[in-house]
Amino acid sequence: MSVNDKISLILEKLLIQTQNGSAKWAVEELPPWEKSSAQGILTFDSINSSVELSNLYNGEEYPFRVKIFNASGVQIWSESIDRISPLASTVSELYRLAQLQALKVDETLDDLIDSLEDNELL
Repeated sequence: MSVNDKISLILEKLLIQTQNGSAKWAVEELPPWEKSSAQGILTFDSINSSVELSNLYNGEEYPFRVKIFNASGVQIWSESIDRISPLASTVSELYRLAQLQALKVDETLDDLIDSLEDNELL
């Protein structure tokens, strides 16, 4: 299996595990000087490796960057994924779901709904 095939398989498996809630993502805040060029870094850590997803802004498109690190924290693979990449739909959906999970969007919205139903002040 080629490196590209392995990367594709990893991303597909991460998407499935993110969809079913077994893959856990965290958000890493960017320093202020980088905030204009990226929308945050999402990280998935396994026992011996980690994956970082970031959404980059280049003025016209919103390509994604995927980085994979080994157990020592050394980056072993990195690629920008734009909308014409064969990985675009997988990475786009993975980023969307990982961001929702890492930012706890569902929990926050549920809390807001509950507080509004209980007539609590915001």
